[in-house]
Amino acid sequence: MLPFHRLSLGEEGRRHPLLAALWLMRDKLTVLVLLALLALGLAAFLASHGALAVTGQVRDAETATPLAEAAVSVLGRTAHTDSVGHYRLAAVAPGMPIVAQADGYHHVVGQVGTPRRPFVHEVALDLALPPKVLAGSVRDAATGAPLAGVTVSGDGQAVTTDAAGTYRLARLRASSTLHFQADG
Repeated sequence: MLPFHRLSLGEEGRRHPLLAALWLMRDKLTVLVLLALLALGLAAFLASHGALAVTGQVRDAETATPLAEAAVSVLGRTAHTDSVGHYRLAAVAPGMPIVAQADGYHHVVGQVGTPRRPFVHEVALDLALPPKVLAGSVRDAATGAPLAGVTVSGDGQAVTTDAAGTYRLARLRASSTLHFQADG
């Protein structure tokens, strides 16, 4: 059998435009095929040794309630959790910081390590966000005495001050407005 570069197309092959063009580009075609095979091999290597898909759930750290619409970010890419707190980020390199945040909660930073088993392409990372808490006391402006029974409300929640005039509201958004209502 003759080597590829010494083969001849013959008279019939030269008349067919596609065959003639391929024949003229046979050396370039060989290089392109080799480059394509190299690219496929590199892609397979990176898929098995590089980036991971990260999945997980974002929850309230105090109540373990799943948080919908929390933002989970890595390197400027953001995924939002679904109605039950689940998220998925693709192409995350091991060791990259993953930040979760939601209105009314402190942000949390997590990261995934390199999987111990080969050919692992997806890892789980659950994140628990501690709620932001606003605590204070209500006092009489004239006497400075604590006021018990004052209703403090904001963001759809309401609490009543205790005998020491103190209150505590959690999970308030940054844009929340507080309302104070007292009898008399």
